[in-house]
Amino acid sequence: MSDLLKLFLPTDLGGERRNNGRYEQFKYHYWGYSKVPANISEAKPLEASIPSAHRQNITGISHRPLRPRRLCLLQDDGIEIVNVDEWETLHGSLEYLFICYIANQFDTNEEKDELHRIAEAAARRAGVDAYWVGCSCMPEDEELVEDVYRISDVVRGAHALVVIVGPSRTSGPDTRQMLRELGTRMWTFPEVLLSSSKHPISIYVRGCDTDSFWTLSKRNFAKEAWGDALVSREFIDHYEGSIVLSPLELVSIALQCLPTRHTKKYFEGDLSYALMGLLRRRPKVNQADSAFEAFCRLSLANDSDQLLERLICMLPRATDLPWHEIDDFWGSQLWDIEPLCQVVGLGGEDTVILSGAFGAPIRWKSFEPVNLLMRNTVKRGVAKVVLRSTPLWSITGIALLASSKSKGGDYIVVTVIGWIITGLYLLVILASPYLIYSLYVGKTWAAQPWLFGFEGHMEIGEIETLIFGINLGRLRWSPYSSNLSTHEARDGECVGQDPIQTQSTAESAYTAQNSEYGELKLFTLVDTNTLTVTLFKAVRPPVAMVLCGSEGGMQRALLCSYDWKTQTLYRESVLRVETLVLEHMSRVDRFRLGLERPEVETVEFSS
Repeated sequence: MSDLLKLFLPTDLGGERRNNGRYEQFKYHYWGYSKVPANISEAKPLEASIPSAHRQNITGISHRPLRPRRLCLLQDDGIEIVNVDEWETLHGSLEYLFICYIANQFDTNEEKDELHRIAEAAARRAGVDAYWVGCSCMPEDEELVEDVYRISDVVRGAHALVVIVGPSRTSGPDTRQMLRELGTRMWTFPEVLLSSSKHPISIYVRGCDTDSFWTLSKRNFAKEAWGDALVSREFIDHYEGSIVLSPLELVSIALQCLPTRHTKKYFEGDLSYALMGLLRRRPKVNQADSAFEAFCRLSLANDSDQLLERLICMLPRATDLPWHEIDDFWGSQLWDIEPLCQVVGLGGEDTVILSGAFGAPIRWKSFEPVNLLMRNTVKRGVAKVVLRSTPLWSITGIALLASSKSKGGDYIVVTVIGWIITGLYLLVILASPYLIYSLYVGKTWAAQPWLFGFEGHMEIGEIETLIFGINLGRLRWSPYSSNLSTHEARDGECVGQDPIQTQSTAESAYTAQNSEYGELKLFTLVDTNTLTVTLFKAVRPPVAMVLCGSEGGMQRALLCSYDWKTQTLYRESVLRVETLVLEHMSRVDRFRLGLERPEVETVEFSS
């Protein structure tokens, strides 16, 4: 019967049902090659044709050395620098000390001679045959590049760690100040962490008697030398075995400790190369990589824990924070996020290529009529039939009156029926406001999913009027979706509030009205699926919402702008949206993502 009525009754006043009740599909696919693919079959044809024995070099996995290349071997009359492989082939394994120092405390040749004198005395006292010190045991050819980043493996094989400090222009003669200066260096941090826990760390001071050294355990070294002992002590506990950190916790804490330390920069990726010494698998050093790309290589090499997939779901507290500062606005850690997608390669230019996320486009052009699903009650059914059949009644009544005669005769019955039908038509017209109210007012069980966006702020009642034609309180402010969302407890329930009521947000909204190119602006996102409105800040209007992970019962949604010149999506902001959104989105097969969009130079023209 309903199908029969559709043939001659008008359609609903609301919008059409689209995509089987799902969001619009985000029609985007990245067709380019990965700079570093996760799977060798996706490499460029020239690289894919490389024999399998050499394919590992494409992904950049380097081998860990079993022993150091050179050692300072103790002799009766001094030391001799020997090739370890050649010496151990003839005489067997060597026990050696690892000498930890920093270059600016031993600048001159005389100071380096003193460094060797103390190291030799420490080795003889420890009863070992040799020691390793960077100024003499590092190669001077192309192997230097790899060995700089594999010192961690030399530390692992050492009998014990010896720290030698000396006065410098910054530390002065104070011994503890010298030690704290050494503790501020990036490369000394993993050296202490990875040293043997069976022996305490011996500390010598240049210019003092070698018998006046003192010792520190690892746990006490953190307090004496490191300014971030509260955080770095967790590393000490991990490597001493009292607390075992998961790989995600280890990386997260390392990204808090390493960037605060100083180093002489060899390459842009030094931070990641220092971090890789703490992990089992490490990429080959690539001079052309940026810091982020080096971390991507490290993540691909050790990606059972999906470091990158979790990292991209974080919302930094400030837009100018570097990518490695894991300071999520909502206080989440890497291990709190469960990824929905997977990194399939390094995209180049500080981008990664992902696959499997869920996404939908955001409509900025205008609002669209939204189809609503409401319960089919008897009252609503009667109102629908009566309202939609009024054109038929009016045509029938007018036709009957037109065909009848004005006086008596056989047409009196037709005339009466015509007036009755016309009268009913007039009654329906008079009652139409109430009937329309009955038809379209009531609880909304579902709505056609749309994502509408516009710049600035608007009262929620006005937004609802523009979308649904009338303000019935269907829309609500999201309580904790963005970094601007606010909420309050009302009758024991969490109710979202208009963020503009907060003074700081109101000031941001006023500032955003006159913001210039490259500065933060205020945007509003309306989701008709969850019937929520969210206010957020971004530099550019995002073209799509991409769900990449879940956390705390919510989905982490990346709001991304699009650079058509490079086919790249750039993260503008991150929202926490309801899981219901995920069920109505389609997957994005393959997309190229960057965390920070480069600002294009603009030229101002004047007449």
